Amino acid sequence: MENKETKVSLIVPAYNGQEYIKRIFDSILEQTYHNIQFIFVNDGSTDKTEKIVDEYRERFGQMLAEFRYICKENGGAASAINAALKYVDGKYLSWADSDDAFHPDHIRLHAEYLDKHPEKGLVMCGVRYLDHKSGEVLRKGNLTLEEQEKNIFERILFQGVPCFSGVFMIRSGYLFEKLGEDREIPYHPEVGQNYQLLLPVAYDHECGYLEEYLYDYYMREDSHSHVKDFKVRLQRTYEQEKIVSKILSFLPADRKEDVLHRVHLKCEKMRTDILKEIPS
Repeated sequence: MENKETKVSLIVPAYNGQEYIKRIFDSILEQTYHNIQFIFVNDGSTDKTEKIVDEYRERFGQMLAEFRYICKENGGAASAINAALKYVDGKYLSWADSDDAFHPDHIRLHAEYLDKHPEKGLVMCGVRYLDHKSGEVLRKGNLTLEEQEKNIFERILFQGVPCFSGVFMIRSGYLFEKLGEDREIPYHPEVGQNYQLLLPVAYDHECGYLEEYLYDYYMREDSHSHVKDFKVRLQRTYEQEKIVSKILSFLPADRKEDVLHRVHLKCEKMRTDILKEIPS
């Protein structure tokens, strides 16, 4: 029987994820939507990540439209995303951190929203923040109605990505129009992948919003986003400026100049704030 569900591509990169990847694997298998192309990228893990993948292969093959496993040398999350983008063939695209989890209706509600709202280039839901040890829900997050009315491109660029990558689903065709035939996002090991995937779509397309909390973000002190080293954090602000300049190569010259000037001012403020945190 023909599957009438729109195909969704889902990318999950992981490095040494043996302690938690079963959680996101189980949440993918529990989805109420099955036309999913799941691309898992093992980014040079040295633990039992591959062994765990082997334990799930058969179930992924039975439940999903496609399961693709990519194993590569370690290069960071954005590098892993690049390895996966070559194979994406879903009309819609989502990506998530390997230590988080989806709620069962996550893919279905996002895909159905984009099906019903062709004017939207992307859609996002709410997120629950959980303690990674106890599983306790610490708080919930979603954009307010006032925040939803603001330009999503400006919101992402100057205030940061709202919530986390796993709350989003984008139209992959809009992304690839900006990336070109090579389907590669600019990357640096110290900079993530969310700006590169969201900004090209958010620039000239509206974002839709789901009220439901459909993604669980597990808070770990050792995660990439919780780095406390001041030098590393400072360096990331410089790398972020460089990455954003490459991401926005599609902008008209005058528009790009204005945007990058504002990005520079934002990063300068971030550096000032970081320096203030350093004990005297």
